[in-house]
Amino acid sequence: VVVEDSFAPLLRWVLSWWGSEEKRLVLALDASTLKDVFTILAVSVVYRGCAIPVAWVILSGNQKGEWKGQWLRLLGRLQGCVPADWTVLVLSDRGLYARWLYRKIVKLHWHPFMRINRQGYYRLKGKREYMPLSSLLTEGEEQWQGEVFCFKEEARLRCTLLARWDKGHKEPWLIVTD
Repeated sequence: VVVEDSFAPLLRWVLSWWGSEEKRLVLALDASTLKDVFTILAVSVVYRGCAIPVAWVILSGNQKGEWKGQWLRLLGRLQGCVPADWTVLVLSDRGLYARWLYRKIVKLHWHPFMRINRQGYYRLKGKREYMPLSSLLTEGEEQWQGEVFCFKEEARLRCTLLARWDKGHKEPWLIVTD
């Protein structure tokens, strides 16, 4: 059985649960490990507090290599399954941000909502100077949003940056989106 052939029908079946007026979908990208035996890359539908895997690949956990081709293939298998008039948010946590992944999501006419680490830089639209992401908020400040260029050099990304740091949390949430 070629399990990848089931990804598109599985997503279409899950979407058949939606009412005709509900045209919103949230997908979550996740990389999970089982000790050092397996790494599972999964695209899941977020539905009523659950994550339903609709596309995945299982890799050797102790194997070096890039995940780029795997993620592109998984997302490509789902291309065309969601009606064009739907709003699709694609969530990922800090370890999964990559400019190529952001761009692939946008190319699918979906909306990335990708959490990033604080060690990069950002530049406000219309400004020349880059500032450290770590200087954007201090602990306990509510939130910030703006159009920026995140990161420098060849990694530069024009996006909207959302930031929030609530009291009692060690770090802020930094999200890049279109």
